[in-house]
Amino acid sequence: MLNGISLVSKIDNLLEEQNSTRKELANKIDLVHATISAWKTHNAFPSAETLSRIAKVLKVSVDWLIAETEDDDEFLQLEKRLGAQSRQMVRKRIYECLSDRFLVREKNNDERLEKERLCDEKNLKEIHKYYFNPGYVSYTVLYNWSKGRCEIENYVFKQWAISLGTSSEYILWGTNKDVPEEFDLSLYELAQTFRNEIYSFHNFSETRLDAVKNHINEMMKLQHYENINMAKKTDAQK
Repeated sequence: MLNGISLVSKIDNLLEEQNSTRKELANKIDLVHATISAWKTHNAFPSAETLSRIAKVLKVSVDWLIAETEDDDEFLQLEKRLGAQSRQMVRKRIYECLSDRFLVREKNNDERLEKERLCDEKNLKEIHKYYFNPGYVSYTVLYNWSKGRCEIENYVFKQWAISLGTSSEYILWGTNKDVPEEFDLSLYELAQTFRNEIYSFHNFSETRLDAVKNHINEMMKLQHYENINMAKKTDAQK
């Protein structure tokens, strides 16, 4: 967990990203402005309730806020491994779809200028605000999600996909609109839930992986026998 000095430094970085100040943050969470400075001066740590309010205002999770570092090494490694399915690429596809569907290109159909526009965070913020109404996830939340700082429910991506005239599979996976037969969104959602465990399994030795597979197979057999017994009991009751 962070100490007071590191926490305030982390908060300051977020405030700078969001063009905000400690005073504005303090006002939003009903604190005296000097309190935040005191955390750093005295290396003190706020209460859990205050941390929760700070996280809510800054659009990050409490877990990320109190983590020891801003950049989670495990998350960054996972991003590299995911490639086209990484959070950064998902975010990029959302704005590319938005551009294709809504934005008017510069005269002479200059795609280079359009790509430059989509690489500028200031422009992306304005684009997001203009085309996504308040009912959608904000620019800041999507940005923080792409950095591993918070989570977004899967239904939100489905909502975006519909409004952008594409599929949630394309948004999340980068596949064509025609979803491949082997794609199973429920498995993807499950993989997202247990992504840390899956990442750990990838680094297991063959011996450990075999042990895990054998354990899972035994669990599946047990579940199968339980289902058979349950079916027999149901038939007997009839």
